[in-house]
Amino acid sequence: MCPRSCYAERFGFDSDIGMSDAKHPPEGSEAHNLSSYQVISSGKPLREMEGRYQDDVAILQATISGRSVLAISTTGLLVCWTTEPVPERLQTIMLISGKVFNWKKYQHYLAGLIETDLIATHKGVPLLFGPHYDILKGEYPDDQVSIAIGFPAEADAVGFWTSDTYLKIRKRREGAADLNVALWSHSNDRVLPRVESKKS
Repeated sequence: MCPRSCYAERFGFDSDIGMSDAKHPPEGSEAHNLSSYQVISSGKPLREMEGRYQDDVAILQATISGRSVLAISTTGLLVCWTTEPVPERLQTIMLISGKVFNWKKYQHYLAGLIETDLIATHKGVPLLFGPHYDILKGEYPDDQVSIAIGFPAEADAVGFWTSDTYLKIRKRREGAADLNVALWSHSNDRVLPRVESKKS
């Protein structure tokens, strides 16, 4: 767990950063701040699944203007989504982010995840799964996408990723997006080898 001072130093902003320079501040709102937040996980991923995150990542649970948000931060970027608080039982977070080249194909991929109820089958809970976000620092391109899914344990996340059903659905996004996928834990005290999906 990265303490408050460590977090602010690592990611290069004041812990009381406001929304004054945000790209999409809510209309009519006063300046926001992150004076209340919990670092769920930070640093290097527990396990890489696809692609590679070049920068350290921090996942935060915060309260902004009375609403609960999940925030993702790398050096120079802080983006948050309105969500329900992350249940403590979800000890492993799968973070999926990257660029989308073909939104029609990508939406077809997401529809497959929803239609099969595959996430719930593996005890997963979608934490952020939509476009509604605030940019508190930096630039977040329109073709960027971020998804976070919480799992009770690493084995549940790996089971989801390597399941035959997911491998079939994954084919739907071939050529549609360039994604990085990795697992973060509440206590990243070890780094495990990449999990390669089974070949179809």
